[in-house]
Amino acid sequence: MKTFSGDNFAIITTQVWLFALAVFYLSLSVRKNTDSNFLGIIISLPVLLNPLVWDVHHTILPHSFFLSFSLFALAFFLSAFGRAWFFNLFAFGLCIGLCVILESFGWAYLILLVIAPSLIARKNNCSVIKAFILPFIVCAILVGLETATHHGVHEGQRDKLHAPHVFVSAILMETDQQSPYAEKDPRTRIWTMIETDLAQVRSDIWQSPDFSSRIEKLKTYEQGLRDTFASRELNGAAALLIKTPNELRMDIASARIVQDPLAFFYITFDHYRALWHGDPMITYPLWAMTILCVVIGLWFWLLRARFNAMFALAFVSALAIEAQTLWIAHVGVGPADIVSVLSPLLSICFLSIILGFYIAFVSPLRND
Repeated sequence: MKTFSGDNFAIITTQVWLFALAVFYLSLSVRKNTDSNFLGIIISLPVLLNPLVWDVHHTILPHSFFLSFSLFALAFFLSAFGRAWFFNLFAFGLCIGLCVILESFGWAYLILLVIAPSLIARKNNCSVIKAFILPFIVCAILVGLETATHHGVHEGQRDKLHAPHVFVSAILMETDQQSPYAEKDPRTRIWTMIETDLAQVRSDIWQSPDFSSRIEKLKTYEQGLRDTFASRELNGAAALLIKTPNELRMDIASARIVQDPLAFFYITFDHYRALWHGDPMITYPLWAMTILCVVIGLWFWLLRARFNAMFALAFVSALAIEAQTLWIAHVGVGPADIVSVLSPLLSICFLSIILGFYIAFVSPLRND
């Protein structure tokens, strides 16, 4: 890729300035909610000085725009938390919709459309319906238009990009099953291959002495089997059943998951844990921080407690991080080095927790 030639340079410049604008508006939103220029700067500096972030924005990637609109979504949420104005709610829904369009794991952000409006409503003493309906409608219209445009241009449904990952997870999970299909059904032949040809593979994976060796074996086998296992049989069965190979993969995977959902949960949890397994001394504390933030936040959310602005930002950013990692672990489509990619959100979450305690116990805003 000729990164610094003509149009490519313009795209990279746009990515950089969009990211800078997102960080600036987030800083401004913090300032408006705390009446402190210093706190606004504290939030933005670690994000701006993160070299991993700038590597993303100096390469033409959809994730650059995804990351920028993620920050915009947090910024407009915080603005709406301070004032539930039409523009803030509209822009919040728009940014969530753009994230869904830009990356497949952006669908994980839909949970923010459920949690964030209630936080906004409690802070502004307005109805949850008012805070929920506008962002939801904007997001739904945007995603609907993009989906309709794709169908119009490509004349068909999107291929199931997650199917190979879900399929290989279903065939490698620790279980032995009987085929639910008729004897002459072409899927029965594939099912038999799964049970016989992969029995030793499953045994090798699940008898590993520790998590590190198990996940290494799991990744190795998944890469080898994802697109090659029973490919001839899958193509032949798909032709007979008038389906795509990926649709057939999802049929078989769903049938296996229904028979043993706990086994699928276990292998999915291993994928989820592997996303946080880079450098355990660094990544595991960050993982614990986001989980605790989500659990405690959900607990107080269910108790209908009011959050101060920074605790609300910490809760929503942690929820965004955990939702993305769970989604990627399930569908297998997304960055493997999640901690590096989501480092801006992690730094925002960490600093928001600290500033939340500052506001609660030190700042004059402690009565919020």
